Order: sequence, then C-alpha cells, then structure tokens
Amino acid sequence: MHTLLLAAVALANPQGQKIDLSRVFIAGEKAIYEFNSRISVDSRMVPLQTFIPETDSFTYTFTTLVEQMKPDGVADLRFRRPKIVLNMGETFDSPPTSLPLQKDENLLFTISRKNQMLAVKDFTPRKKEKDGSAAIVLRSRAEAGAGQIDIGAWIGQLRQIGAFVNFFDLGPILPNEPVAVGDIWKDTIGYVPATVSAGADKGKSINARIDYAMTFMGATNLNGRAVWHIQGKISQDSDAAPYIAQLLNVKLERAPFKEIKLKIDGLVDYYLDHKTLHPLQIKAASEGSVDVTVPEYSGGPVYEERFKSRASLVKK
Repeated sequence: MHTLLLAAVALANPQGQKIDLSRVFIAGEKAIYEFNSRISVDSRMVPLQTFIPETDSFTYTFTTLVEQMKPDGVADLRFRRPKIVLNMGETFDSPPTSLPLQKDENLLFTISRKNQMLAVKDFTPRKKEKDGSAAIVLRSRAEAGAGQIDIGAWIGQLRQIGAFVNFFDLGPILPNEPVAVGDIWKDTIGYVPATVSAGADKGKSINARIDYAMTFMGATNLNGRAVWHIQGKISQDSDAAPYIAQLLNVKLERAPFKEIKLKIDGLVDYYLDHKTLHPLQIKAASEGSVDVTVPEYSGGPVYEERFKSRASLVKK
C-alpha cells in the first residue's frame, strides 16, 4: 500500500513539469484549525552577567467558513477565533501565568486563489486593554533595554515572527505563475532597519524588507495522503544603529547606540491538500538574537537576547 502511494505521488508530480498552485474554495465549506507555539528566550541587561530564561507558549483554535464565492475563484472567508492564550512560564520573580491575548476575533477576509488577502473587514468587539493584559505584558518585555529611543517595536516584531503567531493561519502566498520543483517566490512579511551593502546607495541606512522565500518541494506523503509540500525560509541579519544615527542626523560615533543587531532564521514546512491547496499541517522552527551596545559602555552589549521556537498548525 505504501509503495502504491509513493508511486501515485511520483506520477502526480513528474520531474520538471510546472504546476499551477491555486486554492479551490467552495461556498459553505467549513474548517477547524489548532495552533500551538512555544518560544524560549534568554535575556540579560547590564549589570547582570547571567541570562534570565523565559518560556512562553501560545495556543488557539479558529474556524473558517467560505461565506460567498466571487468571480475568478475569489472567496469571502469568515475567520473566527474565540481567544489566543499566552502561557508564560515561571520566571525569577513571578509564577507561571496564563493570559488572554485576544478575544472573540471575527474577521471577514476576501481571498484570491493565490491566497492573497484582497480585503479584510473586522467585526471584532473592541475592548480597552486592561493593566496586566497579555498585550501590555509582551510590549513591556520587548521594550526592556530600549534606552532613550524606543527599539522595543523592532524587538517585538522579531519575537512575533519567531513565535509565528498569526503568521501562517491561512497558509502560504502562492506563486502567480506555474512552478516546477525547486522554483522560488518571495513575500514581504515585515521591515527592519538595515544598511545598503552595494550599488549607488551603498552605506545608506534604510527600512529594509524582511523577505519570506518559499520553495516548491513538490508532492509528498502526509499520514498516508498525497499532499503538496512548500517550504518557507526567513533569514535576516541587520544592524539598526546606523538607521537611528541617520534619523538623528548625526554620525554613528555620536549616536546613542553603537550597534543594534537583529537576527532571525526560520523554516516553515507547509503541507497542502493536493486538490484544494487548503493547509492540512504546518510545522515551523526559528532562532534569533538581539544585541544592543552603546558608545559609553566598553564591556560588551548592554542588552542581549537569544530565542528559539517551534510551532505547528493542524487541521482538525
């Protein structure tokens, strides 16, 4: 039986043949997904010499419903997520804690067959954040060591990408043209300060894209089922200090930061239904780091952070 399945997969994906990867939506179609993510962070800020560990996990379940079909296979997709739960592990000064990050999320996405979001309507009830809410706690954590200029947003973005929360709920962006095994296409998932390394703008500091490169791996077997496999890679290594110096219109040696190194590497494996290209299972892992140094301190970084994560999304 296993041999027959492998043969069927091989026939469905002959070497070199280009495949049109497009989602197929059906009005009234429902699905339930479960997401789990765990990120371990070790950080320290001077004068501490020891890294302080933190372990956070995110869990949520959401449903999708194709409410209406439009021309060219475009669909209105209702997305409902009752809550995101953040489980924060025990730290030096606090016990394990569970907090709701979001509640009663209700969105209507208009999605193309290439899985591109054409429009979104938000029907989520709006509530004011309370002190101690998960959103505020995460924000305050990310801002640790930021100094006079708020670099917490960049650190927070790096952590969010690393934890994969809201990252691949709807699956990957699909290529506009047919692809063969090994073909690559890109999608932009964020921005980070960087310095141009070549060309006419060499040395100029810009807000550079964080590109998400996806490779078509072809057909494979998932739990006895023929599926399409797409692999996504994230790799970013930049220094935000020159960007801040440029914003302040000062030379780097007179800027408040000597280096703000932001680094992340991630790998995501998508397993998609062979006919509809709906996500069936997604597995991901990442690791990254943050190093902040200032001119007036010669003992190394004043703030350091290392993180690793694993995440999964499964259709129930």
